[in-house]
Amino acid sequence: MNEGDCPKCPSGAVYATNIYDNSLHLPKSESDVLGMRAVVREQVEVRTLVCVNCGYLETYVVDRDFLNQVPNSNAWLKA
Repeated sequence: MNEGDCPKCPSGAVYATNIYDNSLHLPKSESDVLGMRAVVREQVEVRTLVCVNCGYLETYVVDRDFLNQVPNSNAWLKA
C-alpha cells in the first residue's frame, strides 16, 4: 500500500496519515522474573494507510531503531 495501490481491491484510493502515531507499544524483550514471564514493551512510531474504496487498513512501523532490534530480540520469532 505504500505505493498507493490496495492489495485487496483494484483501487488506487489509498490514503496515509500525514503524522506518525506514537501510541503503539510493541514487545522489545522478554525475561523470566521470579518464575514469571515479563515482557518489556517499547513505544514505536507507526504510519497508517487506508483504502477508501474497500476499507482495508495497514499499519507500518517507521521507527528504524526498533525494527533493527527485532531480529535479535527474544520477544519476536521469525515467521
